Amino acid sequence: LQCDFALKDGVQLHHDVTRFAAILRKLALLLMANGAVFWASHAETCLRAVENSDAWGLRRFKEMFGGTGSLNDLVVQRDGSPLLQENDELRALLDEAWILADELARREL
Repeated sequence: LQCDFALKDGVQLHHDVTRFAAILRKLALLLMANGAVFWASHAETCLRAVENSDAWGLRRFKEMFGGTGSLNDLVVQRDGSPLLQENDELRALLDEAWILADELARREL
């Protein structure tokens, strides 16, 4: 991942990488708060890699969307009822993260 701006442990991260990391952080918190521990853990793993300028985190994030039972299929719920506001926030974060991940992946090589 290209390094240009915001500092992380003495290494400068490109502003889009910093934005992507911030979205992953929000995503992990939202998932954890709504009982989606499995997906929260995966988002945190991607976050750690991205913050260390490791493009693996970017690729892994994109892989979380493939196939049946993927992150894209997740609907957070409580007591069997979908949580409308939380699902709207989840979709918005996923959409924003996907767009950034796609842009960053195209610039990676």
